[in-house]
Amino acid sequence: MNGTNGFNHGSPQPLAQRTCAQCKSSKKKCDKVLPKCGRCLRISIDCLYPDAEKVNGSETGNEANDSRFEEVFERLKRIEAHVFSSEPPAAQNGSPQQNPLINLANSHGIESTSPTNWALEPGTLKPQYMSLILWQSVLATLDEHKATIHDVTRMYISKTDQWLPMISNMKFQKELALYGQLVSSDKFVLLVLAMHLVISPPADHPPAASLAESPWYRKCKYLFQYFVGFREPNIELIQAGMLIAVFEFSHCIEDRAVTTLGICCRLAYLLDFDEVMVKHASQDLGKLSADDEEVNIERLARCVYEYDAAQRNGRVQKFIRDYRYAPISPELTERIQVILQDLEEYLNMRKTQMTQDGSWAGIHVVIGAALHIQCFLVAKQGNIDPVTMRSLHSYLEQLHSVMSRCRTFYGFEENYLDGIQPTWCGLPYHAIRSYRLIEEADTQGELPKIDMMLFVETLQIMAPKYKLAEKCLELLELPQSPPSTST
Repeated sequence: MNGTNGFNHGSPQPLAQRTCAQCKSSKKKCDKVLPKCGRCLRISIDCLYPDAEKVNGSETGNEANDSRFEEVFERLKRIEAHVFSSEPPAAQNGSPQQNPLINLANSHGIESTSPTNWALEPGTLKPQYMSLILWQSVLATLDEHKATIHDVTRMYISKTDQWLPMISNMKFQKELALYGQLVSSDKFVLLVLAMHLVISPPADHPPAASLAESPWYRKCKYLFQYFVGFREPNIELIQAGMLIAVFEFSHCIEDRAVTTLGICCRLAYLLDFDEVMVKHASQDLGKLSADDEEVNIERLARCVYEYDAAQRNGRVQKFIRDYRYAPISPELTERIQVILQDLEEYLNMRKTQMTQDGSWAGIHVVIGAALHIQCFLVAKQGNIDPVTMRSLHSYLEQLHSVMSRCRTFYGFEENYLDGIQPTWCGLPYHAIRSYRLIEEADTQGELPKIDMMLFVETLQIMAPKYKLAEKCLELLELPQSPPSTST
């Protein structure tokens, strides 16, 4: 992995004088790299050197976990080869690998080490086998990506969690400690697989005809579907499903995101999430537990802003779907004006709040919704009147200001949009469409020019990470990348 994707572990470190405790206990070769040897880093366990070897005068080393990852990983591979082997069972009896297979199979409650070929008879695929397949999937995926679970956690927390804060950090850290001992729950392992899927850029995926055919996506979706059908609903399953839906939406994988979100909504209903939301809404913020405060105090305001804006955007999308075939009429125009008035009132309220808290959360979504429904009105009318033209221009100026603030906040480096949600892809798309309508109508040049390169650049920067941005550029007939600056 290159450094831009966050999986570069840096240059070689000083060497310790002796083998680390984990490699020594497992009788494995240790490269003695400080502060953490290559093997311990690769299999995501803590690394402890005898007598706390020092680097630059500071002690290093953590409490050691049971070092069994490599052994289990190899055994999982042997089980997989054993299960799908074309040889008859009799030919496999007496294999020198049989005892380790029996031990690992028995530890997962598997009675037979020669199960029926699951690919041909899926009815024989028991829950115990699925646990093995799940573990093998996450370990193999991380190994292919040359990443560790700590890499995945760091990337997710620093990027995706900034706009999708749905995973409790305290609860996650507890499960992470169990993962290091190979005793994590299946639901946590599935969540890790989904987190890895979301943070991985398209270029990092194994070669495939499309992202819909990516082995990382397919194994994650298959396992999610199995656990939905055969396990009890749980919050981690909902979280994994939502992350899969984000991946499907941001990479234009047909209409699967809608179906996946529908499944998540049904699971949430089965867990009485509607009652939980009512309970939290009525809570006194001064009497919350530490775990509750992590979500409700630090991020409550931003989440509420985004939620309110998303509701309004959802109403706009529904209105456009419901009236896409309706002819233009005074009643239709009046309905659109009512929606625009609601969006304008919310936008003014958020601007006032932004002067106090400095957060632009929700503002960009509402501006995008306003642009979208006005473009819908123009398409229905077949022309753009002066009032609509000035309104579009005003919203474009506001959106340009918000996106400029975002760029200034995150800096001007190449990846300054990494922590921005994929829904931002639609904003420059609607902005460019709207400005083209204005340019066609403003033949006298009455309105000030707006620099559209900020919107084009945003799509071009996001295109390598989100196929949705690439699709927007294609629809707008714009280049996928900025022109070369070489001389």
